[in-house]
Amino acid sequence: YTIQSNATIAHPIGTCILVQQIGTGVTSIIGGTGVTLQGAGASVSAGTTAISARYDTATCIKTLTDTWVIQGAVGTIA
Repeated sequence: YTIQSNATIAHPIGTCILVQQIGTGVTSIIGGTGVTLQGAGASVSAGTTAISARYDTATCIKTLTDTWVIQGAVGTIA
């Protein structure tokens, strides 16, 4: 799932998006250009992370114009 910049999709601050890995492959959460992902002690512009296992979920919470906190069963944001 790619989180687009506010200039592309203007979600209001406080928006929560739930992402679930259904299949056996990898479900990645990617910050588009100019989007900062935060979580697990990291804050990375245009960062990426992946959901840990099948059927696990992650919640993406918009906290600033182009900043999203990722919570849930995910790996390190890099």
